[in-house]
Amino acid sequence: MRNLSLKQLQAVAAVARLGTMTRAAQELNVTSAALYARIRQLEEEAGLLLFDRTPTGLKPTDAGREMLWAINSINTVLETCTDRLRTLKGGGGGRVGLGVVSTAKYFAPLVIAGFMETHPKVEISLTVGNRQDTIEALRNYDIDFAIMGRPPRDFAIEAETFGPHPLVLIAAPDHPMAGRRGLTRADLAEESFLVREEGSGTRSVFEEFMNGVMIRRAKLGIDSGSNETLKQAVMAGLGIALLSGHSVAAEVASGRLVLLDVEGLPIRRDWYVVRRADKVLGPASDAFWDYLAQEGAPLLAEHSRRFLPGGLGRSSAAQGSPQPGRGGRMSGPMETIVIVGAGQAGFQAAASLREAGFSGRLTLVGEEAALPYQRPPLSKAYLAGKTDARGLLLRQESFFAEHRIAHRPGTRVTAIDRAGRSVRLSDGEDLSYDHLILATGTRNRALPVPGGRSRGRAPASFP
Repeated sequence: MRNLSLKQLQAVAAVARLGTMTRAAQELNVTSAALYARIRQLEEEAGLLLFDRTPTGLKPTDAGREMLWAINSINTVLETCTDRLRTLKGGGGGRVGLGVVSTAKYFAPLVIAGFMETHPKVEISLTVGNRQDTIEALRNYDIDFAIMGRPPRDFAIEAETFGPHPLVLIAAPDHPMAGRRGLTRADLAEESFLVREEGSGTRSVFEEFMNGVMIRRAKLGIDSGSNETLKQAVMAGLGIALLSGHSVAAEVASGRLVLLDVEGLPIRRDWYVVRRADKVLGPASDAFWDYLAQEGAPLLAEHSRRFLPGGLGRSSAAQGSPQPGRGGRMSGPMETIVIVGAGQAGFQAAASLREAGFSGRLTLVGEEAALPYQRPPLSKAYLAGKTDARGLLLRQESFFAEHRIAHRPGTRVTAIDRAGRSVRLSDGEDLSYDHLILATGTRNRALPVPGGRSRGRAPASFP
């Protein structure tokens, strides 16, 4: 592809975006025949078709998508070159394409203002959207990087945490529970909840927090993608809601909303700055990334202090692992521990955490469909007929409900995202975690000998 030209690349990008040769030709101000010739020459050099004809227009083939990836990379390099040339001219300028999820819009202006104090000639293009929109903007190279609570996991990224993200439960000032201390999740069971839309990070945290408690949905019957809609509904007395502390700070400070004092709240998550792994940042974007990584946490703390005494969240150090409290029992903010492996080790880890006083969310994921059971008695008692399957169980089902251990039987963990602190389950669900325990145990290794896998033979383990 030595004879590849920018005009040919522009032709591919225009056809992919517009779906027809005619519209692409009009945009590029060339004839349809000339545009077709450019595409055809590229296809002949590559030996592959770049577009498929479909009822809805021309769609890129796998080869076409590879070409589009190359075009985006070239555009990024050219933009970087332009930025560097501007910097070399002594202007210290450049452009930053920043995307933020809707919850981050409450503090994003403060972050931008702080950066602009030392980089006044940098141009900032701010895009606000829901999580899915922001991920798509990252995927398509529409933005340089994004601020979000959960990094994507279906394409290669680089991500850094830069500050705490507290989530709180809000109510109207005249709500019966306003001012009460030490509420539990069970106390909330009869309340009407207003929730964010499916797929929202806030919705996922809410469902984890209320796991095991039967709740009542508000009669308003909305799944809102807008924090503002939910806040107005709560102020009108239509229900209570779990939302980002950053999004409700002003209303709480003015007395239009109150925070409910519930055991395990506020829930602490982290804010991430995220970019594609293959995204080459220009000087201005690189400077903004570094600024967020270094100054983000103090700026978030300032945002909280502006509205509430003491702020809404504690520092990362204060929000680490649960620490021993009175009597040696564990206390601390609401955190999530996911245990992978529901054998004896995994079960004992969950039971010991509750015994030690851990009050956060606890999920036990196991591939087998049964409740956690003892393995040694399988060969010593069960096969000998001395006990039944129920006698092998480590605990009955009621134990897990009483101790708020969410048992996920018949489910495998297929992937671990350490940067995003989440695990992907075999049913496609993502579970977020603050701490992850791997207790998967071992499997017998079948020896490659004649008859080793014959019908009627089964592996057995002996201590």
